[in-house]
Amino acid sequence: MSVSHLNHKLGTVNGVQKILSTSDIWRFYRLLGETSNPNYIIYKRFLENKSTEENLDTKQGAGLQDELVSFFEKYYSADIMRLVITGNHSLDQLTEWAVAMFSQIPSKGNTAPTIVHIPFSDRQLGKVVHFESSTKDNKIIVTFRMPGVESDYPTNIILFAHVLLKRQGPGSLIDYLKTQGWATSHDVINCFGNRDQLSELAIVISATPEGMESYKDVVRALLAYIKSVTDQKSTAWYDHEIKEIKKSNSSIMKAIRRDVHWAKYQARFMLNPMLSPKNIILGTSKFKGYDEPVIPDIIGYMNPTNYSVYLRSNKHSNVQCNLVEPFFKLKYSTSDIPFGLTAGISFTHELLDHFQTPEFNRFVSMQPAAIAPTTTKMKNSSKPVLLKRSNKVEAWFKQINQFHDLCGSIRIGISVPAAINSPQVAALTELFSNYAQYVIRKELRDELSFGYSFAVRKTYATIEISVDGFSAKMLDLIGKILERIADIQINEKYFYKCLEKLMRDYANTLQMDPYFIGYTHLNDMCASGHWKPETIIDELEEITIPELQEFSHTLFARNFVKLIVSGYFKESSALAVANMVESKLDFSPLPSNTQLYQQAVAFEPGYFTFRARVKTPENKLNSVTSRIFCGSTTRKRDNAIRLFLYKELGFFIRSHLRVKEKLGDIAIALGLKYAPGNGMLEFVVQGKHNPVFMRLRIDSFLREYRKILQESDAEKIQAIITARAQKMLEKTKTIIEETNKYWKHIIDGTYNFEHKTEIAEKLSRLNKEDVLAFWDKYLDPSTAAGYCRIDCQMWAQGVERPKKSEFSQYSSTVVALYCCLAEVGVSVLDIRTIDWIVRQAESSTDALERIREESGQFQDVDDIFAQLGGDKYCAVTIAADMAFEETRNPVEAFDIGDRTKYEIIGLTCNPNGIWLIKDADKFKAIHPFYGQPVAVNKLVPVYPSN
Repeated sequence: MSVSHLNHKLGTVNGVQKILSTSDIWRFYRLLGETSNPNYIIYKRFLENKSTEENLDTKQGAGLQDELVSFFEKYYSADIMRLVITGNHSLDQLTEWAVAMFSQIPSKGNTAPTIVHIPFSDRQLGKVVHFESSTKDNKIIVTFRMPGVESDYPTNIILFAHVLLKRQGPGSLIDYLKTQGWATSHDVINCFGNRDQLSELAIVISATPEGMESYKDVVRALLAYIKSVTDQKSTAWYDHEIKEIKKSNSSIMKAIRRDVHWAKYQARFMLNPMLSPKNIILGTSKFKGYDEPVIPDIIGYMNPTNYSVYLRSNKHSNVQCNLVEPFFKLKYSTSDIPFGLTAGISFTHELLDHFQTPEFNRFVSMQPAAIAPTTTKMKNSSKPVLLKRSNKVEAWFKQINQFHDLCGSIRIGISVPAAINSPQVAALTELFSNYAQYVIRKELRDELSFGYSFAVRKTYATIEISVDGFSAKMLDLIGKILERIADIQINEKYFYKCLEKLMRDYANTLQMDPYFIGYTHLNDMCASGHWKPETIIDELEEITIPELQEFSHTLFARNFVKLIVSGYFKESSALAVANMVESKLDFSPLPSNTQLYQQAVAFEPGYFTFRARVKTPENKLNSVTSRIFCGSTTRKRDNAIRLFLYKELGFFIRSHLRVKEKLGDIAIALGLKYAPGNGMLEFVVQGKHNPVFMRLRIDSFLREYRKILQESDAEKIQAIITARAQKMLEKTKTIIEETNKYWKHIIDGTYNFEHKTEIAEKLSRLNKEDVLAFWDKYLDPSTAAGYCRIDCQMWAQGVERPKKSEFSQYSSTVVALYCCLAEVGVSVLDIRTIDWIVRQAESSTDALERIREESGQFQDVDDIFAQLGGDKYCAVTIAADMAFEETRNPVEAFDIGDRTKYEIIGLTCNPNGIWLIKDADKFKAIHPFYGQPVAVNKLVPVYPSN
């Protein structure tokens, strides 16, 4: 491995560390390490990683290469490795490949290190740790020190604690916390620790602001819940359900008469993606020893003398986070757990009475005969079949048994009429979906516990009901959901609970990373039906209970419903669902011309930029998102080339901008489309530099990639294209993935179920010249006659941003240099002076020297300019090079189009021909939409329409 390649990889490591430092999950794990036993391996790992990173920065080159070679020679040894190979090939084939590829790895007599210390000794327990969050998402995290479970690992006994703590419904911990207004959700996770060593069990509670203020009461409730259900002998309900589930599994195996080994079938149950992540009762069928005496011992570890509390918030009241974790620079503070929450804690009868163990699950018994197909071998059609289409309902069916499970998926799309499309209706639809899901989940908790997942969510044009799980009683479940959603009566308590959560979710989107906010701005400009979070929040604040009730009546008065039933079902099952939709929702037909479809905005050629400020002062990052419109979404060949490019560009943009130039923590390429319309390639960079500079570096990268593409070997390009085409033809992994693949074409009205196959076929026929021709036609502004691009620049608060007049008067390279100088503290010269200096200079180096001299008259800048060659200030040097180059070799300006039309709505054009958008809504309003989608592959019903 060459020295330059090692330095390149070191840049990658540093880039990843910067990304992790902004992740609240990784920040929490790092804080666990910081507050753990200093002798424990996790604490040492973080500490040594920090030391290693600092040393590597000073050991670039041959010294680093020697150390890595030495490390490889010592530790690359088969006796401390584990290998897992999976695939859809035979066991013999996989074994043959394993032997051929890995048998030559030597065994050097190494042994894995033995962990001799525990992560948390008594000295580290009993603490309350306040720490700062990078978002406004509040968490109360309670960690218990748990025992090693190596001897009991085959029974997965430790997961009993998960089942106990994650339970929902009446009498559960989360039900009580929600009732008090302290929490919105919770989860249980295993923190670090090995099977044979003490580990950490963490209860993660998503807290409301009131919950954070009352964290002592939240912790008291958790401890009371554990005591209450333990005193009530909670294993009885658990015992019953495990036995019933195993009994049902056995009867299903006999009913389908498959020659499948029992252990293999159980393994599929363990990994089944149908299992609701919040209701994992079925998943516990992997327990073998649920009545083992070790269970009381496991629960016994969750006691008031064996835990710590971590409080995560971006602002703590009455607490100063005056300690700094050295790795991620995370601020935190520690104190002892209050006396009333430790040994000797007492609970009132009123509190304990809130918690009850669940009743036996009425939904646990399965009748496999009810779903067994009439034939021994199920039909596997290549695509869904349209069973029924009337003026009320369109029902599709796809029989699937390729995943070897008795599972199914149902999707139902309830139309939101186009006649009432507005921000207000978008808010009402969102609130109704949240409310419906909340109340139905409370009433159907038994059904959801038994391996079913269910959701009601708002999409662009529909309210979508999705149910996934075992098909045995799915029709009963979907019938109950339809019956309940059609007759929802708005309860005041639940209304305000759902409204508060929804408003909080939208408010949180405003606190997200700048690149995500930029993405939402562009979505709003590029397609119909997207509304700004601020707009939705304003509308939510005005919604009343009578308005939401009236909306539900209006929604089900006239409608058109699409649905698909897929999985281990008969055709009659799909027809039964269609009939249930018509009978239980009981609506009149919705005319086809009032059905809503998303439409893309048809922009004219030109280069447009929208600027916005990041709203959160603590966020110091900027971002730029560039969308270049390229090719039609209705042309399969254009779609194939765009797919190839964004997959390839994704790797190169990370390597070039994030790793090599260290431009930011995020550098990605995406392929987007709104059907029908023009497809897009999107480039996103987020980092500390100003958005104008980052945009220019994207442009530089695209020019460089064009050269790489031109110089690449044609056969190599062809091999990559072939691999991409083959990847597209891989089979889906789960029934959910398979169902969603068809559902998106049904719900958007295109019905092109062979889309991926057709794109793969087009992709396989491409060559290097085809890709270059596409690039020059759409992506290169010097050759693309209809070049069209929209950028969104997100500027952090406090970052120098040029005024509108400065944007219109000076080129982008001068603006970038001006902003880069301000970033490093050279802010005494105005942009006019910088532009004059660059034009008078003989070279970029001369320009910087003149800037140093001019600035030095007003401030001490010698130390700053002495470091311009280093990594921290390299952006200034690059910006100076770009600005000087443009003065000597001006780039042809972009086509500005109809100047009068744009100036009327307040747009300003700069010398490069780039328009600055003042009002995004006005800009969007002057452009037309593309037409609605055309059904390209709709099948004739095999069942008579009503």
